[in-house]
Amino acid sequence: MADETSSTRIAHEVALWRLQEQLSYGAALDSRLASSFALAAAMVALLGSALLFAESADREATATAVTVAAGLFVANVVVSTAALLMNRWTLAPNLDELLGYSEGISGDELARWTAEAIASAVEENGARLQTKSQLVNLSIVLTGATSIAVSSAVFLLV
Repeated sequence: MADETSSTRIAHEVALWRLQEQLSYGAALDSRLASSFALAAAMVALLGSALLFAESADREATATAVTVAAGLFVANVVVSTAALLMNRWTLAPNLDELLGYSEGISGDELARWTAEAIASAVEENGARLQTKSQLVNLSIVLTGATSIAVSSAVFLLV
């Protein structure tokens, strides 16, 4: 019986650790996204400043570069917003369900049941985290592309 107790507790702890790891990863993705988006916004602000002080330039080429930079920035806004909206994680077990289930069962049974509920939540969150990660990576790529377009536009302005 002692072996079952320790194995059930270990399963519970591992499942709980994995859920906490996923939630931390989601927060880290949000942080990366914020940094990437801030850089893109700064690049667009730089472009705006350069446009204010430009005297002579190849207007057609500059307009093209500015249009590309603006389009990439708008795409980044859409992608970043989609990534930020992916913040509803499955947290299990439901507390009301846990309280109802916990009446009249042993600690081992409760630990096993909660471990299974947490493992199910981890599985559900996995797909969401993968999608969120892909969106954050796309935002970073768009930030790089925006930086190149802005650099090109500024180069054409001076």
